[in-house]
Amino acid sequence: MQYFEATQVGKKRIDDAEKLLGKNAGFARPAIFLKTTSKGFEPVGTENLYAVVEINPGTVMIALVDGEGNAKAMSSYIGKIRSQQVIRQIELDGIERYEGKVNLPV
Repeated sequence: MQYFEATQVGKKRIDDAEKLLGKNAGFARPAIFLKTTSKGFEPVGTENLYAVVEINPGTVMIALVDGEGNAKAMSSYIGKIRSQQVIRQIELDGIERYEGKVNLPV
């Protein structure tokens, strides 16, 4: 896929993920929209899975990731009690948990 096309598709996917996470977490920011493969540039995947990233004891960030763990949207830092509420809401929306390594923007 050409760089420009991959960028446009990827940006659409992270916009959708940002809206979905923001609806549940109150705030979300976009993250990774493009990945490089042996075939060239590709947009992040279509899957929306959630991952919990521990920042420090008592504080986490929730990310919506694709099937390869690329973070498409990230919440702000939230406490563990609030994160449990957000996770319940995300799961009610039918989003499953991702257990692998999460790729965050540098």
